[in-house]
Amino acid sequence: MKRIAIKSGLLASATITAIALPSAAMAAGVPAGTPIDNTAEATYTIGGVTETVPSNTVTVQVDEILDVAVQSLDGGNVAIDDNGAVLTFQVNNTGNGPEAYEIEVDPAIVGDDFDPSIVKFAYDSNGNGVYDEGEDTVIPFGGSTPTILADDSLRLFVITELDGANPDDQDTADVRLTATAETGSGDPGTVFAGQGVDGVDAVVGLTTALDSDIGTLIAQSVSYTHLTLPTIYSV
Repeated sequence: MKRIAIKSGLLASATITAIALPSAAMAAGVPAGTPIDNTAEATYTIGGVTETVPSNTVTVQVDEILDVAVQSLDGGNVAIDDNGAVLTFQVNNTGNGPEAYEIEVDPAIVGDDFDPSIVKFAYDSNGNGVYDEGEDTVIPFGGSTPTILADDSLRLFVITELDGANPDDQDTADVRLTATAETGSGDPGTVFAGQGVDGVDAVVGLTTALDSDIGTLIAQSVSYTHLTLPTIYSV
């Protein structure tokens, strides 16, 4: 009777290939929806003759990984006075597929000196890097960015004013901008079945598909108008 001896090293190789099949669908750095062909091979020896037999080829598509990074671009405190001020942020799509991000801006951060008012926020629709009133597109409160391609970014502007806040000179205020993947967020590995590119699964990456950063305002030369009423004497 002939015996088939499968070399242990090659058997391990075949096993590793089989295990790698599901993880190939989450290949980092590969665009979401990319098809990947997987073929295992088994090598055996009969009577001194070595043979290699391939398995059927299995094709999987790369899942969409949901990730994001937010950063303040101001590089320091931004002066605010009676005319208000603009804070600048950048939202980076660090996933592998196109994604829009829900934007939330919070001026009520514990531990600073005052809370400014958020007039609106907008994205740099003309691409010149600075805020242009009436030109850059306003994002409604509770709204989202336009779709950002994988490895691309979008600059956002937060327009603030004092609006009743009465800070002393050099008082500071922190404003947090948070971006959350519109498809969904959660613990790393959370799956949104069929909601990725071309119907693949969308999978939450290491950032939890949510990130935030803080920009800081500093009150400078703030003037307040005091109305003095004339004294009326009665005779």
